[in-house]
Amino acid sequence: MGILRNIATAVGKWFSRPPDKPRKSSRKAPADLSRQWVEDIESHLGMLKEKGNIHLNRHNTRQEWECTLPSMLDAYLFYISLPGIIPEKVEAWCSADDLFYTYRRLAESSITLTDRVTAVKDYDAVISLSHAGEILLRISIHLETRKQSQPIIYDADTQNQQ
Repeated sequence: MGILRNIATAVGKWFSRPPDKPRKSSRKAPADLSRQWVEDIESHLGMLKEKGNIHLNRHNTRQEWECTLPSMLDAYLFYISLPGIIPEKVEAWCSADDLFYTYRRLAESSITLTDRVTAVKDYDAVISLSHAGEILLRISIHLETRKQSQPIIYDADTQNQQ
């Protein structure tokens, strides 16, 4: 009986698979995927700058870009043309006079286009890619249509005199 058990164990070892060794995970961390997304977008922006399709400037040490576009529609089309964005999954909402477009690629990563800027008054729209609250990439957009329009000034005293 012991001999048969020994033979069965030896034969079983010949035909069985070796135990799996622990493998390193081939999946990247979400932060690494977000940084790869930034690299893809920056290479796309570099290509657009070389072609001369859009007036783009890059700040030297930061991952910050500036561009000039004709209108907010062009800014939106530029936004959805960035690598990694699926236009069907872009969410839009409005808060007071502010318009937001957001695409969430990962649970903690998102890229947002907004037509309001609170910190810098020179820009009309901003595209920002953030991961866990940290902004990894920012594209500030000047809109030509807003620069050309003059604000309407209503002076009640002048209107009453006429």
